[in-house]
Amino acid sequence: MRLRTPRIPPLPDTELNAEQRDILDSVHPLARNANLFRTMLRFPEAMKGLTAWGRYIQGRKNDLQGRFKEIVILRTAYRGKAAYEWSHHHRIGRETGLTDGELLALKDRRPDHCWNRADAVLIAACDELMADDFISDATWEEMARHFSPKEMVDIVLTSGHYAQVGRIVNALGIQIDEGAHFDPDLVDPI
Repeated sequence: MRLRTPRIPPLPDTELNAEQRDILDSVHPLARNANLFRTMLRFPEAMKGLTAWGRYIQGRKNDLQGRFKEIVILRTAYRGKAAYEWSHHHRIGRETGLTDGELLALKDRRPDHCWNRADAVLIAACDELMADDFISDATWEEMARHFSPKEMVDIVLTSGHYAQVGRIVNALGIQIDEGAHFDPDLVDPI
């Protein structure tokens, strides 16, 4: 997170038109006031595309679920300095069973934290994708020991989605929602 103020402010209720209200009604009630969605509502077609893609990533058709999905999201968010996404998925990660120690280890990959092999390969895949938009043969082969081909595709899709969202929130200066976890490690000094 680099900006202290949004480049494009979230859309308040008083400025919503009929199309924007319809789109907002289709969003999960807990997310309707999120700064990300309120900002993207200014651009209805972009909002529709983003939420459609997000529904796949967050839905049941994504075979990567629970703790594994949150490891991918959080590692991708951390590597992309996406404080907004980290702020939301920090809580969700805890709900899926990630411990405080694991959340810290996802940030700095502490050598004293012992990940199991499935967790470790998820982190390696995210690191490779964020560094080079590629997964090495060695990492792919290790992924295949722990995940189905569909889960492996969903690892790539999930990381890619959150890399994209991270770029959106960072470039537009979307601010962390009130009450969400704030992590000062993800804020660049200006």
